[in-house]
Amino acid sequence: MASVSNTLNESVCVICRATVTSSDNDVAEVSRGLDRICEFSDKYGDTELTQYLLSAPKVVRVHNSCRRTFTSKRKFERKCGLDDTATVQSKTLRSSSEPFAWKIHCFFCSETCNKNQVVRRVETLEIRRNVLQQCEIRGDTWGLQVQSRLNSCCDLVAEEASYHKNCHKKFFYSSIYSARGRPSDASKSMTFDRVCEWLEMADSELLTLQDVICKAQSLQ
Repeated sequence: MASVSNTLNESVCVICRATVTSSDNDVAEVSRGLDRICEFSDKYGDTELTQYLLSAPKVVRVHNSCRRTFTSKRKFERKCGLDDTATVQSKTLRSSSEPFAWKIHCFFCSETCNKNQVVRRVETLEIRRNVLQQCEIRGDTWGLQVQSRLNSCCDLVAEEASYHKNCHKKFFYSSIYSARGRPSDASKSMTFDRVCEWLEMADSELLTLQDVICKAQSLQ
């Protein structure tokens, strides 16, 4: 019988924690689909696995059979219905009910971006970095969900990712605790992001500081 490790690393199946070997034909290195494993670890309340995956390890190994069982929506729902004592968290990403589409769904709330709301399209790589930093600052459930989504996509610009303006504002300025230091200014941060987008889209490369200041003032 395979030995079991209490520590998650590249030498064990991250789902069953059994030590894996190179001769094991059922073992695979996961590159795509980590967000789905992370989603189900969150559902099952496996905090250790969720945190491990969010740390972006270089190598993640799983048994194919473990992966199929662990990420099966039908088996998860069956377990919820039959095992009332199981500690199962119902926090889910949009992908548990339908595939998440970066162009269609807001990556903050995972809801569809419709015409009745102010929607922004990601046009700079800096936005992803800023949001991931805020995920760390928040340290709450919402932050973990957004972090999980962003870790599955390295280029939001190429994906033409969308988000609600109000969700962006709430995510940055509705922290569940009082942060140390001087509080951030929501409107200034949002204006800064939009100026960065404008600079990347600008046709002219000859811009003065005054040009940038005037543009920022027009966006406020």
